[in-house]
Parts: sequence; C-alpha cells; structure tokens
Amino acid sequence: MRGQDGSTIDLDALPASGRWVLSIVAAFLAEYTFEGRRQLAAATAHPDPYRRAELLTDTLIWLDYVLRLDLLDPPDVPTR
Repeated sequence: MRGQDGSTIDLDALPASGRWVLSIVAAFLAEYTFEGRRQLAAATAHPDPYRRAELLTDTLIWLDYVLRLDLLDPPDVPTR
C-alpha cells in the first residue's frame, strides 16, 4: 500500500485498527466478499459495546484517511 505522498506504507507498523480496516477494504476490493463480511460480523458481534463503538470510530477515522475525505486526522497513537 502507498501513502498519499506515494511512499510505501509498512502495514505491520500500523496500529491494529488501521490493519483491520485496510484488511476489510482490501477483501472487498479484491471481491473476497465472504472474508470481508466475516471480519465485519466478528467486529459487530463483540460483546463489549464500548469496544464496538471504538471499532466504529477507528473505522471512520481510517476510512477517512484511506479515502482522503475531509474529516478528522488519523490517530497518532495506536489504539487497543
């Protein structure tokens, strides 16, 4: 994957939330819809509502970063 400036992004260096979102996006873009849906279902089935809200927030932030929308900046520190 490449950053907005064209540099290569080390996916292993991203926080877990970034790797998770990019993994789901990549699955859908590669037309592996079963895998993308499986990962989404696992996140929505998390028993802790706080963690589900955190996943949703992280997802919005990382999708904003990936799609270059004008929302919040990506997180500066890794999340749990």
